[in-house]
Amino acid sequence: VAGSTSPTGTVSWTTTDSGSFSSESCAPGTGELVCSATFTPSGVGTPTLTATYAGDTNITGSNDDQLVQVNTVASRTTVSCDSPVTIGSDRSCTATVAPVAGSTSPTGTVSWTTTDSGSFSSESCASGTGSLSCSATFTPSGVGAPTVTATYAGDSNTIASDGTDDVQVD
Repeated sequence: VAGSTSPTGTVSWTTTDSGSFSSESCAPGTGELVCSATFTPSGVGTPTLTATYAGDTNITGSNDDQLVQVNTVASRTTVSCDSPVTIGSDRSCTATVAPVAGSTSPTGTVSWTTTDSGSFSSESCASGTGSLSCSATFTPSGVGAPTVTATYAGDSNTIASDGTDDVQVD
């Protein structure tokens, strides 16, 4: 808000999605009040952000809208398997899926494959703050160094990714 009299007060922030605002601050300038906030969206889409100034004894209230584009974030999947393993033994493998940027927590599961004819069982996944962790038991089929791959299919906020780990089988 600009003019010959500096506005006083604060600005309230709203959005058309269920995102949130933090780090709100206002600083008076020469003939203006500059307010800012950090917006954390709840998901992908095009929410409208609205800043509303209630006004003061000298300045009439006003508001302004801004449409923003919120895109999906890339993910990175890392795989770690206990190694070495002997034929006939099972080993635990864990895949961790995390966003490359942003604070979204990936959801869903991963699928497991290997370059040998080994098998996977007992898969479980748990979403944490900012990541998804999935574990499975790997039973190799033969001697060598098979590559284990965990493939994350993505969700409405996070792009798919995969990760690998080479397991030494003796």
